[in-house]
Parts: sequence; structure tokens; C-alpha cells
Amino acid sequence: VSQIISVNSVVSAKATMATDFVDAFTAGIQSSLPELTLEEIEFPNVGEEGVMLKGSMSDMGFDVYVLAFRKVNVIATLFLMGSAESVSEENMVNYAQKVEAKIR
Repeated sequence: VSQIISVNSVVSAKATMATDFVDAFTAGIQSSLPELTLEEIEFPNVGEEGVMLKGSMSDMGFDVYVLAFRKVNVIATLFLMGSAESVSEENMVNYAQKVEAKIR
């Protein structure tokens, strides 16, 4: 799942990222999956600023990754969930890099 938001200016995008933007996005996920806990992991070299989170639902055998980044006036929020065999940090980073490449 991905969400791409284009705002009027870089200043607005920075302000949006500075608020609880990622918390608001993940709150919706966690309300649907209350047993999921997410923790921040090292952010890859994507965009100009951002955050990356990882979680797992061991009872269901799922790993979850959330990555949000800003590039100029665009904010991208990406969500990846699946079995540990099919979902990885590397998959998320590759996906984020492909999204970033499309932002001009």
C-alpha cells in the first residue's frame, strides 16, 4: 500500500513531516491490528528525510514495514506486510527507491 501526497511547497512538506504524520498513518494500521507494535529502524538513503518502522505479528507469521519519506514537496508513505519469507527490509527499500525515482 502506498500513499503519495504532493503539497504546495517544500516548506509545507517539511512542516507536514515534522508533525505526527507517520504516527497518524500508523495509528490506522494499529487500530486494525492491535497486537502489532512498530519500532523505528535505520532509515535508508531515500528522499531528503524520513522514517522507517518494522513490526511483526508472530502469531500470524507476518512482518510489517512502514516507510515515509519526503522529496522536495512530495511525501510518500509506504506499507508492506506479508510472510517473513516474502517481505523484507530490502524489499521495502527497493520499493521506496522506485517510488522516489518517479518523483521529479
